[in-house]
Amino acid sequence: NGESKRMVQKRALAYLEPIIEQAKNQSLRENREISISIFTHGNLIQSILQYYLQSNPKYAWVIQQNNTAINEILLNEHGISAVKINDDNHLRFLIPDMQNESLDNL
Repeated sequence: NGESKRMVQKRALAYLEPIIEQAKNQSLRENREISISIFTHGNLIQSILQYYLQSNPKYAWVIQQNNTAINEILLNEHGISAVKINDDNHLRFLIPDMQNESLDNL
């Protein structure tokens, strides 16, 4: 029957939260920014973004995710901010004829 989106989100967060907490502590200890990279499929990224950006879970699907899109969120003492969502500009130099077109159909 598979997992629900909420089950997948809970499983992912159980894995991510300790890593994020460790990065926060290291950042405070060393007085510098720490970056964490997560590579996974679009549905899980939607779910993670929905959680951290505190949007309604019912509408997580509206966070579009193109293939290889980059998402960046900033967690700091001021809270959580979306820096980049669904950014696929890194592909544009690979496909020069499509610089003015959407890459959604690739």
